[in-house]
Amino acid sequence: MEQLGGIQGLTRVTIEQRIARLAALRGDANGAQRHFSNALTLALALPAPPRETVAWCRWQLGETAFSVGDYATAERHYRDALTTFPDYFRALASLGRIRAAQADIAGAIEQYEHAVRIIPDPSFVAALGDLYKLAGREKDAAAQYSLVEKIGRLNELNGTLYNRQLALFYADHDLKPDAAYANASKEFTLRRDIYGADALAWTALKAG
Repeated sequence: MEQLGGIQGLTRVTIEQRIARLAALRGDANGAQRHFSNALTLALALPAPPRETVAWCRWQLGETAFSVGDYATAERHYRDALTTFPDYFRALASLGRIRAAQADIAGAIEQYEHAVRIIPDPSFVAALGDLYKLAGREKDAAAQYSLVEKIGRLNELNGTLYNRQLALFYADHDLKPDAAYANASKEFTLRRDIYGADALAWTALKAG
């Protein structure tokens, strides 16, 4: 493939990424895989391939494979992402999810712990708490669940939108249904996207 210059090349990468995301949202796994592969090829053809962009494309290829239950291919893409960008937190968490899907709870905990040490994303922290609970580590699970709420409160004070993640945490764990619905409603007034609509519907159901 011909080498692409800076802005033009990155624009083409972005276009392929967006088309791939649209295909994924429509449930077209084959289309998503094709366009993410195109984006990866274009990114690698740049004079100085941006490592995080390349890792993100590889991670998304893994997510696409995971969505259809192809765990072996998904793991290969996640590991490729980590080779490109060591300690890439998204790939680490996704490896943890594969381990959990394969009933390797200890392996899943190890991967999520690594991801959370890098970035304490509320969804990762909640997943780690769930894994601790499955492993019978109730005290550790409670600590992670408490941390999810603390992160949500701190980010709200700092003006960062984490209401959706906190709302989903509450709804998924049958906690504070009214607060979950209030948080999802508040965020949906600011970010009216499909994820917000999904969160609003789920929390509304949980709140009765």
